[in-house]
This record gives sequence, structure tokens and C-alpha cells, in this order.
Amino acid sequence: MRRYWWLAVGVVLFVGGLAVVTVTHTWAGHRFGWFAYSPLSQTGPSLGQQFSHDVRDFWTGIALSVVGAIVIASGVGYRIGQRNSPPEHPE
Repeated sequence: MRRYWWLAVGVVLFVGGLAVVTVTHTWAGHRFGWFAYSPLSQTGPSLGQQFSHDVRDFWTGIALSVVGAIVIASGVGYRIGQRNSPPEHPE
């Protein structure tokens, strides 16, 4: 298992990021459907509201998930490349 330490790190980052996204995102606050759109006359959220603590945590979770997926994909690609390479001959 010492050869696959990167897989454990990648899985922990990916699952941890998804957990952060799930906890910080306000799923119940969204309305779906045709009548869910706000009228154009209303003002949008202020800059302070857009960069609130929950939004930063949400994007931190997304970033962790992306980094975890990159670690997993890179490690798998490296291992596949090592498997298909010719064996080294010491001289």
C-alpha cells in the first residue's frame, strides 16, 4: 500500500471537499422553475454578501475537490505509464 499513498490523499481531499460543499451550501434557499427568477428591477446582492463566509467555504470545498481529483488522475496516469514502459536494465 506504500505505493498508493497518493490515492488515499486524493480520496481524502476529494471527499473532504464534497463534505464542505454539502455542509456550507444552502440547498433549501433555492427555488426552481419558471417563476423562480427574480424581476430585473430588483438589485442583486452586494459585494459583501457575495463574498460572505459561506460563499468562501463553498468555493474552498470546490477547490479541495478539484485538487483531490487532479491528484487521483495524475497518480493513475503515472501508474499506467509506469506499467506500460519497458523495464529498466541496470548496466
